[in-house]
Amino acid sequence: MLVLAKRHKRPVAAAYIDLDDFKAVNDTLGRAAGDAVLRRTAEVLQYTLRKTDLIARLQADEFAVLLPETDREGATFLLERLCLALAETHTERTAPVTASVGAVACDADPPSIENLLKRAEALMRAAKAAGKNEMRVESV
Repeated sequence: MLVLAKRHKRPVAAAYIDLDDFKAVNDTLGRAAGDAVLRRTAEVLQYTLRKTDLIARLQADEFAVLLPETDREGATFLLERLCLALAETHTERTAPVTASVGAVACDADPPSIENLLKRAEALMRAAKAAGKNEMRVESV
């Protein structure tokens, strides 16, 4: 996807998503509840995002999303919708879990996926440090 975005000078965005207080779910409700949160999170990611978006689980409660043909405004819209869907789903069906999100949008000529994810992760960590259930999006 990045190769095509670079070649055709098309926008692309990458997001780093961390579930807030996921460890507390495992510690207080058990691993089965934690597994249910992860499964439901994957389902929400799949039905909230577009078919062309690439979703990957990075670590226990961290996910990355690559959003082709998406500028900063589009990434903000999609990720706000995703955060709302996650909060509603986890409140209604599983343990109350929110998400902290960092995203980087490139209008053209994106850096490497490693660089995008590193920047998105730093933004996610800043969102988490600001009180969790936050989103930070920047353009490069």
